[in-house]
Amino acid sequence: MTVQPEKIAKSSIKGEIAQFKRKQILDAAVELFLRNGYHGTSVDAIAAVLGVSKQFVYYQFKDKAAILDGVCTTGAELTLSAITNSDELVGSTVDKMRVFCRSLTEIVIDHGKYLAVYASEVSTLRDEDRKRTLAIRAEVDDRVSELIDRGMRGRSIRRRGSAHCRSRNHRNDLIHVDLGTSRRPRQPRWTHRADDADRPPGAGSQ
Repeated sequence: MTVQPEKIAKSSIKGEIAQFKRKQILDAAVELFLRNGYHGTSVDAIAAVLGVSKQFVYYQFKDKAAILDGVCTTGAELTLSAITNSDELVGSTVDKMRVFCRSLTEIVIDHGKYLAVYASEVSTLRDEDRKRTLAIRAEVDDRVSELIDRGMRGRSIRRRGSAHCRSRNHRNDLIHVDLGTSRRPRQPRWTHRADDADRPPGAGSQ
């Protein structure tokens, strides 16, 4: 059976409207979760911020836990997109690291509040939601570690620091990436403490 083009267009528009509504709810929830915490925020409060009924919110999310899951999933997937952008680049390891850092910086600037809630409330998620979100985090950690490994083997990334921190676990090492230009070949342009990989970006790492 052939599907009529106008039916496809209507379906697409409905999907976009639903996405827009969900984003409005998540944006409002993020602000309240940051201000009052998850347990200090009610669905009524989220609805009040949007100027809609509680039923409007429940039509998009079955409960408050589902809203938190939506926020944390967004934060985790945004972080994952940074390393995905890097992996898709055809270039050197340093080029890939540049893209990763640039993408991550843009995500923190544009979506820092989502990342902050993701960092502070992930333990509040329901078990199945938390496992799924932490699986995304683990994938990010593994892919970043793999990128660092490739750079270290190619000597574009090297360890720095005292002997006691030079373990095989990159998260416990101080990693240095030489992103200097040909005019300043040894000028360090970026330093990353790999143990920060245990926390989502924007979680207050120093």
